[in-house]
Amino acid sequence: MVRDMETKYTESRLVRLIGVIGLAISLGIECLREAHAADVYVDKGACPFECCTYRAWRVVKPFRLYDAIGSGTAIEKVAAGGKIQALTGEVHSVPYRTQAISDVPVQKIRKGDEVFFLVSLGEGFWKVRHQGRIIELDDAESVTDFAERTKKVPIQSQWWIRLRSPSGKTGWTKEDDQFFGPDMDSCS
Repeated sequence: MVRDMETKYTESRLVRLIGVIGLAISLGIECLREAHAADVYVDKGACPFECCTYRAWRVVKPFRLYDAIGSGTAIEKVAAGGKIQALTGEVHSVPYRTQAISDVPVQKIRKGDEVFFLVSLGEGFWKVRHQGRIIELDDAESVTDFAERTKKVPIQSQWWIRLRSPSGKTGWTKEDDQFFGPDMDSCS
């Protein structure tokens, strides 16, 4: 009788221990997921230079169209010489952490504040994260010596473009040098 009670008590403790371990593993995996998500900023709909626009672009070099961002599964090889419809894009970047060297009262940035540069918008404009807010900064050099630092440590980013091919297939590419520049630029 005492032995049965000891066995049940041990089994009960073992079941609780397994439950605690399972919970710890699941929380650990979730924390890792969140930490990884914070490592890459995704700007959906981004067109990463001044006057960049999504519309019909002329294809100047052949390229592959992929079924998803980051995928190795090519769904079509698009030949040079025709037009392709650019639909949207995403810029995936690793935030660049720095400190403000001066106040920017309009954006509530104070000298010494931590600022994360996320995505270049062209002509000195940037999307940055400051105290959990995503804001556009129009004069990065007034906030930080970022320009000097990026000569040594460039922003790591990839521009993924969603396209519809002449055959009607829709997919993604990061090969942005395959298209004719003026077609991509609404200012020209």
